[in-house]
Amino acid sequence: MVAEVLGPPVLASLLMVIAALAPGVGVRTVLAAVVAVAFTVAVPMTVLVVLARRGRISGHYVPERSERTPVYAGTLVSGGLGMVLLVLLHAPRTLFAVMGGVGTGLVLVLVITLWWKISAHTAVAASVAVTLTGWLGGPWWAMLAVPVVVAWSRVRLRVHTRAQVIAGGVLGAVVALDWLPLLR
Repeated sequence: MVAEVLGPPVLASLLMVIAALAPGVGVRTVLAAVVAVAFTVAVPMTVLVVLARRGRISGHYVPERSERTPVYAGTLVSGGLGMVLLVLLHAPRTLFAVMGGVGTGLVLVLVITLWWKISAHTAVAASVAVTLTGWLGGPWWAMLAVPVVVAWSRVRLRVHTRAQVIAGGVLGAVVALDWLPLLR
């Protein structure tokens, strides 16, 4: 349940919506949030679910390392198309900063996955937690518990080793810290 409720699609969507609406809620910012989530999360997840149901991949979280490269590459293409639309929409700069971090993290996870199965779940959880905490502070500090819970669940499910979740957590935190100055 933790892998679903605190999975990359949910956490990434949360961060993108907050970043899109940070300057204020209006037609343009709501549309930007919808475009970001649609192209970065909804379209790729829909494709994953369809492929998993047809038996083309081993599951919607792609547990087999060898199946991950085309999935991550497809997500980058979809997200890139979304970025073009966000430029045309004059989306808020905060959303572009978040999308830059998402893209950077995805590229790094893709490259590492060519040789080793890093935990994308933990990377996304750490990145979202560090971003929200560093950017918004206050009660968002509680988010720092999320990567710990996600890492525990991934090891408990035996889909990752401790090293893979630690590496994912470190990667996500480093990417977030790199992009965080653009949110301030």
